[in-house]
Amino acid sequence: MKPLVAIIGRPNVGKSTLFNRIVGGRKALTMGTPGVTRDRHYASADWSGHEFICIDTGGFPVGNDSLSEKVQEQIEFAIAESDVILCIFDGRAGLVPEERELASRLRQFEKPIYYVVNKIDTLGQQGQLADFYSLGVDPLFPVSGEHGTGVAELLDAMTTDDCRDVVQEYVAAAGRKSERDRQDERKAKTGVFTGAYAINPVNGDQIPVWVADYVLGGYGTGAIMAVPGHDARDFAFAQTHDLPIIEVVAPPSGPTEGPLTEVFSGEGTAMNSGEFDGLGSAAFKAVITQWLEERGQGCAKVNFKLRDWVFSRQRYWGEPIPIVYPCFPAEGADRQLFDPSRGDACVIDHNSPQPVDASELPLTLPETADFAPTGDGEPPLARCLDWRFF
Repeated sequence: MKPLVAIIGRPNVGKSTLFNRIVGGRKALTMGTPGVTRDRHYASADWSGHEFICIDTGGFPVGNDSLSEKVQEQIEFAIAESDVILCIFDGRAGLVPEERELASRLRQFEKPIYYVVNKIDTLGQQGQLADFYSLGVDPLFPVSGEHGTGVAELLDAMTTDDCRDVVQEYVAAAGRKSERDRQDERKAKTGVFTGAYAINPVNGDQIPVWVADYVLGGYGTGAIMAVPGHDARDFAFAQTHDLPIIEVVAPPSGPTEGPLTEVFSGEGTAMNSGEFDGLGSAAFKAVITQWLEERGQGCAKVNFKLRDWVFSRQRYWGEPIPIVYPCFPAEGADRQLFDPSRGDACVIDHNSPQPVDASELPLTLPETADFAPTGDGEPPLARCLDWRFF
């Protein structure tokens, strides 16, 4: 079900004008006199792929007549059924006592509330926000429903918060996984959209920001610019979540015709890269780094990382550390015929490590034709029993 966003405020603060701006059409009647909208009015809206239902309401009543009571019932119903509330103030008229009362009443609701100062049509009117900060609400969103300024920032904040619970649940679930599980390339690539976008500093395009457990916090800064056309894990993630896959490095045979169906991760020629098209991979890396440094948008950096007892380049094969451990027959095993190299069950004494004799270094790896991954996560070296047990 699409989230419901209720727009409330006192009469003639521009609620219907902002409603029309958000839903992208003249769905609600707007006039210069207050009280035109009395019932709830619904319309679908979409912002950056986030769909929701917007609810226009009448002005928060200030009278005690029967009409005001009916309008208030409509507003309270909209507040109760909504998932998000936009409280609209009139920046031209300034803060009035009724709005202090309204802001105070809204604090009782446990749902996201965005306080919007409408009719801020020019930069010179920003000074009119001072009174509204006295309400003790933060942040305030200055907008112009008539001209559209500030509306994008409001919707960005609103849709990002809409994703907050989903992101937090995903992060908590990822935190319960081991680093080994998160790097298992046989598993489907999971992730959730944060609702936020980053700006590509080279071309100004918006890049959706996702949270994914296959990206480890210890890698660089913990945030990456995915390149799904040229990285196998990014490619699998993009395919799973229906994200664009753009070819930016052409192989020596030339650009791919049609959509990419497989990853090219080798050296090639830059394409779909604007003024940098045609550069070889190595030259492109040097040029783009200099380009970013000159504009204060990036710099070259080398990170060193020590991971205790893990050989990063051996994360698949297993670590051939030249330390051996005594092993004994498992309970019930025939001690005379015991031979762990045949797969006989054994108990390994991990408390008695012994170094391999110096004459046997460097440790020579075994010949094997079985490189396939296993269901239990054990590396291929663990299956080389003749080499492992001696």
